Amino acid sequence: MANVVISISLILLLYVNISCAAQDEQSQDDDKFSGNVPLVRELTNEFTRHYHEIAPMLIMLYTPWCSYSQQLQPLLTELARVLADSVMISRVDISLYTDIARFFQIKETPTVIYVKNGRSLVCEQELTFEGLLQFAIAAHGPHVYEVNNTLDLNHWMGNYSVVYLLVHDQEISSSWHNVYVSVAAQKKANQRFLYTTDSEMIQNKFGVKQFPSLLVLKEGQAFVYDEPVTHHAMSIWIDNERLPLLVWMNITTAKRYTKLPPGKKMVLSLLDKKSHQKVYNIIERLAEGRRFHSGYQFAWTDDESLITTITGRYCGIILVFICNHKGECVLFGAS
Repeated sequence: MANVVISISLILLLYVNISCAAQDEQSQDDDKFSGNVPLVRELTNEFTRHYHEIAPMLIMLYTPWCSYSQQLQPLLTELARVLADSVMISRVDISLYTDIARFFQIKETPTVIYVKNGRSLVCEQELTFEGLLQFAIAAHGPHVYEVNNTLDLNHWMGNYSVVYLLVHDQEISSSWHNVYVSVAAQKKANQRFLYTTDSEMIQNKFGVKQFPSLLVLKEGQAFVYDEPVTHHAMSIWIDNERLPLLVWMNITTAKRYTKLPPGKKMVLSLLDKKSHQKVYNIIERLAEGRRFHSGYQFAWTDDESLITTITGRYCGIILVFICNHKGECVLFGAS
């Protein structure tokens, strides 16, 4: 009798093991392009064959020897938990799967991309949890948001340092709106696009009197678009206005912040904000003034090693002021 019980137990154990193995194998097959995926999914070159069928997905392209890529791994896991019902989170080692790197024309890591139904957007936000979450939500959401009261407008301005606002005069102007929406569709993940038909609210708040008008809102100020109403011209202007009036620069944001439009120069100050508060306040006032807005982008950093890197790579477009312990500023490099 004991032998029979042992035999039955062995048969049941073998059956369970075989069933689990079969389920695991089937699960892996199903996971290739279905919703049943691990928190952070690993991609291969197979991805490019299904690119036009992909549901909303956030992908980090990385290399195993990149320390910054390694630092982002825990953020991906957390994003996967937060966005589990809307956006799939994935990663791919482009040192192994080079087809994907060539497909997206990516040479630097880490790079984060949002993909949906054959369209992709590259993340230009700072690669922090908050930056990645904002990028994913914006990429997944509508192109433009309507605001028709001061409370909502103040909310957007309080949460984002740069906001674009198309102002219609009571009725929507299709010639302006269609161009604006088409540009927003390409850039929405990295910018915030609003529209309103309450021109009186905008006139009272910013003093703008001509409508329709496209504004960029920075630090409570409105700068008006004065180029032709074409996709090309509006797209360039929006790119040129993408940065806050005064940016703090570090090694991770340097590449994005130093991509300046033609004819614009950067004024970069090396200072310790606590020790040089008066100098910082002066720079802040200059940055917020309209006199220098079209010709200069203001930035500051407390990373001395960044100065050599930036001035060596971007010689001719950077004005660098270094502040000493007395609060005196010295012009380090200029075009």
